Amino acid sequence: MKRKTDQEIEAIADKARAFFDLGPSDHVEFDVDLYVEKLGADLVPGNKLLDLIGIDSFWTKGFTELHIDKAIYLSTNNMRWRFTIAHELGHYFLHKEKENNLGIHDWFEFQINNHNERNTEEQEANLFASYFLISKSCLEKEIDNLLLKNEVPVLKQAGMSEKDISFYFSSELASIFAVSVQSMEIRIEKYWLKSYKK
Repeated sequence: MKRKTDQEIEAIADKARAFFDLGPSDHVEFDVDLYVEKLGADLVPGNKLLDLIGIDSFWTKGFTELHIDKAIYLSTNNMRWRFTIAHELGHYFLHKEKENNLGIHDWFEFQINNHNERNTEEQEANLFASYFLISKSCLEKEIDNLLLKNEVPVLKQAGMSEKDISFYFSSELASIFAVSVQSMEIRIEKYWLKSYKK
């Protein structure tokens, strides 16, 4: 399977945002599980998925149900379940045609026999989640806001570039978008690599 480019994944995430009536500058609401329902699927919290089968979520055959580990779903760490659901939306929008007929047993067999291909799909779904939860427009706006209102002149005098300053504020940006600091740092890196800002 040929890996989709970052640009292709971002374009698909933007189309998914439009499907859910999210504008390019809209923040994703906390109820991302409602997006699963808009796809005509049910969200099913399951006991100890991570402990029993080593995954925190999976789609059933035909993408009719999304099962998520109950502990993650009920966790006070909404960043984790938001990312998990956005990741699964990535599988829906990126891999639905291929995975539409895979049940959980088929998925395990596919995982064992096609590890490299599955790893690629997981990376693509992670990247989709990042682009879906943190659109370029929103990130650019929030970075500009942070650069305007914080001690940027002092940081610039200390020799920090705008990119370095973005990383400096990654914790604050993560909080704004309700994602983990690690997810935000990856998204910031993609943002600067694509030269949205000079």
